Amino acid sequence: MKPVLAAGAVIVDDAGRVLMVKRGHDPDKGRWSIPGGHVEAGETLVAAAAREVFEETGLRVEIGRELWSVTLPYPG
Repeated sequence: MKPVLAAGAVIVDDAGRVLMVKRGHDPDKGRWSIPGGHVEAGETLVAAAAREVFEETGLRVEIGRELWSVTLPYPG
């Protein structure tokens, strides 16, 4: 299985609520997730996370520190 680099962002408001998006594509289409997706060629993780948040929510965000990294199986 070929690794796929992806980035996402955990966005929390002043009330402590976490922003979630409903996935529109497989894998896990229809499930709730943090905004995120594939890193494009030449793109940094920070830039990818900000771009994905904007594409999925319309919000412009400033990316803070990295919270975690994980390796997940990705079909195909």
